[in-house]
Amino acid sequence: GIIGTQGNTILGFNYDQINRDLSQNYCVGILKNRHKFIDFNTGKILVPDSFQYIMHTDTAFAVRIMQNSKWGYFNIQNKKWLIEAKYDSALEMKQNICLLKFKSNWGALDRDNKEVLPFIYKNISWLNTGTRNLLLVCNEGKYGLVSPDGKTILTEKYDKLWAVNGNFYKVKLGDKYSILKPNGQPINETLYIEINTPEDEIFAPDWPCIVKEKSKYGLLANNGFYLLPMQYKNISYLGNNLYKIKESKKWGLSNASGQTLTEMVYANVEVFEKDYVLVELDKKFGLINKQGKVLAEAIYDKIEKTNNQIIGIKGKEIEVLVKNSTK
Repeated sequence: GIIGTQGNTILGFNYDQINRDLSQNYCVGILKNRHKFIDFNTGKILVPDSFQYIMHTDTAFAVRIMQNSKWGYFNIQNKKWLIEAKYDSALEMKQNICLLKFKSNWGALDRDNKEVLPFIYKNISWLNTGTRNLLLVCNEGKYGLVSPDGKTILTEKYDKLWAVNGNFYKVKLGDKYSILKPNGQPINETLYIEINTPEDEIFAPDWPCIVKEKSKYGLLANNGFYLLPMQYKNISYLGNNLYKIKESKKWGLSNASGQTLTEMVYANVEVFEKDYVLVELDKKFGLINKQGKVLAEAIYDKIEKTNNQIIGIKGKEIEVLVKNSTK
C-alpha cells in the first residue's frame, strides 16, 4: 500500500507489490502478476486495464508495457496506446524515438508511430557523444552510426565503434584503429594498432590520446597533429594531465601539451599524492612537482606522507621535503 507523509492511508494494502520511480507521479501496483497504473499521490486507479508488465521507470508519456508477451508504449495521460504492443523487445524512448525489435530485427519509430529506421538491423543502441545522442546500428557484425532523424553518419563497415569527446569517433577495422572527424573523415591517414581513450583507461581523457603504430607510441591531438612524435617505447597517462613517457629503457614526464618536463633518466615515474610525482633513479627516490621542478633529488630510500608532510627517509635520517601537504 501507500502511506502519506502525515500517516494517512493513500492506498490500502491490497497489492502484492508497489513499484515506483521517484521521478514519476505514477506507481505500479502488482496483484497476482498483473500490473496496474496508480496515481501515487491519490491512490486512484489511472487506467482500468491491467497488464502483463509495466516498466515503471519510464515517463508517463511513453511507458513500455508488455501485453500478451509483446511490447508497446502506452500514454498514461490520454490513456491510449502510443505504439501497439506487438514487438518482441523495446527500449526506453529517447528524443521521441522508440527502438523496437520485430521478428528478430531492430528498427525505430517516432512518437507518431512513423518509421525512422527500417526493421533490418541485428542490433540498435544509443550512443552518447557528449553533445548529442546518435543511433549505433549493427548488421552482420559491422557497426555504423545514424542520426535520430534517420540520416546515415557512418555506414556499417566497422568492427567496433566508440564515441570520443567533441563528436569524434574511434573505429576498428580488422586489427587497426582510426579516429574519425565529426564528418566521418579520418583525422589523419595513419591506421594504428592501439588508441587509448577512456574506454581503455577509465581515467584517461579523450584528448590528447595515446596512439601506437608498429612498436612506437605518440600523443595525438584532435587536429590530427602529434603533440609527442611517434618515437617512444611507451606512453601512459598518470592523471592531472601528466603522461609518463619511455625512451630506450628510461622514463620521463610530459604534460598534455606535449611539453617534456624532465629528462629521460628515471627507472620509473609515478603520481604521488595527486600534486607530486615520485621518481626512481638507481633504486633511490626523489620528488618533483607537476611542472617538472625537482623538489628533492633521487637520493632517498623511501618517500612517504605523514602528519600532512611529505618526508624523505635515508638510512636513519628523516628529512621534511614538503611542509603542510594536506592534499
